[in-house]
Formats: sequence, C-alpha cells, structure tokens
Amino acid sequence: MSSQKNIEERSEELVINIVASKDNQDAKMDCDNSFFQERLLNKKLILTFAQLDNTAVPLFIPKKLNEIPSYVGTLISDYDTININSLSYIIAMNNTNNINTAKWAILQWSPVNPLLVSPSSLLNQKQVYSTPYYYSYNITHFLKILENGLINLYNAVHGISNGTVQVVYDGKNISVVIPEQIGATDYPTYFWINSDLRDLLRINNYKISNANDMYISVPDITKVIDGNRSSLYNSRFISREWVAFDTILITTSLPIKSVEYQTMVKDTNSASTEYRNVIFALNTLTSSVNFYPFYEYTPSTTDLFKTFTQNTFDQTSFSISLYLYDKRNGLSIPYKLNKNELITLDFLIKKIN
Repeated sequence: MSSQKNIEERSEELVINIVASKDNQDAKMDCDNSFFQERLLNKKLILTFAQLDNTAVPLFIPKKLNEIPSYVGTLISDYDTININSLSYIIAMNNTNNINTAKWAILQWSPVNPLLVSPSSLLNQKQVYSTPYYYSYNITHFLKILENGLINLYNAVHGISNGTVQVVYDGKNISVVIPEQIGATDYPTYFWINSDLRDLLRINNYKISNANDMYISVPDITKVIDGNRSSLYNSRFISREWVAFDTILITTSLPIKSVEYQTMVKDTNSASTEYRNVIFALNTLTSSVNFYPFYEYTPSTTDLFKTFTQNTFDQTSFSISLYLYDKRNGLSIPYKLNKNELITLDFLIKKIN
C-alpha cells in the first residue's frame, strides 16, 4: 500500500454544493422561514479524495483520522494501516462561512441501504466522524450511494416516499439539488431540532457497545412545524390531534432489557421547570406502522425516570416515538412550545445482562 505521505500529496477536497432547484426556490413551508434557506442552502459537503496504488477505484478518506469516536467507527491510526474492506467515507458538512461546523458521514450497511448519520451529542464538536464502510466504489457508484442516502434523509424528514434528489458530477465538484416543497399534508406534526444541520434529522442513529449501557440525550427542541396526523398510524390517534417528537433508532449488539426516560419543559427566561405527560411507543423493525406497547406517564420531581420492561422483547434494534401532551384541566391535547421553552428528553438504554 502506498505511504501516507504519497497519499496526502495526491489528496484533494471534493466539494458538494447543496442548492434548491430553480422551480422550488420560492417555495415556502408553513413555518417562519423557508425550510432550505434555514437548514440546507449555502451548505457544502466536503470529501477528501485519494487514490490508493493498490486499487483501481478512487477512495474518499479524511485527512485527519484522530479523535474519531470509537463507537461510531473503527479507529485507523494512519493511512498505511487502512483496511480497504472497512474503509469509511467521510463527509464534512459546513456552512460556507465555516460557522457552526458539523461533521457528517455516510453510513453504508449495504450497497442498497445507505444512510447519512452523525451522533447528535457530538455534532457540534470539531471532530471527524467515521462509520464502517465495507465496500469500495468508483465515483459513479459513490454518487449513487450519496444520492440514495440524501433521498432517504429527505424522505425521513418529510415522512414521504416520493422525494427527488439530483446528484450531478462535473468531473471536479458534485452538486446536490433537493426539492424544497414539503410534498405531503397527511403526515404528523414534527418537532425540528434547531441547531445547524441537525434540523434535517428526525431519525437519530446510535450504536451501543457490548460492554456498556449508553446514555442518550436528545438535543433541545425549539421549533414546531404544524401538520396533520397520519392515517398510517394506529387508529387510537384518529379521535384527537397529536404531535410527534423525534423518532430514535437504537441498534444494540445484545437484546434490550429496559429503557428509562425523563422529559421536562423549561422556560429559558426563568428557572422554573414543568413536567408534562408523555406517551411513547416501542416500535420494532418488524412492525413499523402499528406502534406498541403504549404507556402514559406523568413524571414528578421525585421520579425523574420512568422505566418500562418488555420481557418478551429480545430484538437488538428498535425505535421509540414520543408524543407530548398537556394534561392540564383534564384535557389530553398536544402541547406546543412557547417561544422561550425548550424540551429535553433523556434515555438510558439497558441491555439484558
């Protein structure tokens, strides 16, 4: 394999510009600002490109491989020890003025199932995030992976399956064109994470090692985008309006024993904290439409964490969907955040010992 020095001499950055298509540049969502003006426009994905001597395909690798979180990917000490079969493609997504730098990666489980991910708890730190990549592709294959990943991300955000993403490569730069319209009105309201490009993600992905439990803190929520409830969900929601919080996909190496959670609503202009009722659902990968089981719980200051145990649940992957309700005055109505309020949700994932 070629030396690190030789690789670095031939490395270059591949810039991916994200723009709104011309037909949709003036499109607005039903919220304060245009979705893409606020979250995507003028952002760039920057890939470090290198050609290794012992392979016929171009590879995208980071210039610096230090400080990669171990639970996100395999640590690689230097280019001389890279295993091509476990190479990671790295994407750095930055504002054009380089403020609020966010690092992203393409997570490639298989050639047909790519997904853009980044650990939300580390997103704003100045690190490079790496995820295992088990295939090597030429630029055409890589563009298709990127296109599929962005389409999946767009669909995950909007809850629809007809998103269109165009990826164009001119020999030097990649341009990504994503439609701006929301595209659907029969899907639930979403809370959006208002922190740079985390606004994109309704699905956050985490991995839990064999050795330790993982404590997950979902980022603060500061914006609500109105929508309608979905007919795809359980009929128990048909009789009342509801709003959906973040859906968190959690993948573990061992079966799950229990999940503990707490939630609170806090006014940032005061020291007071109010606890709200939370309905949350356990959603296994084998049942993506009918959420089960359901629990309703009113936290208190002396009982910060509510634990549920599903004894028959032995899968290693599942997701949790949270629905926030204000139960004051005996009413079960969706609670919408005031301007100065934040929601925090914390999870402690425990595996079967």
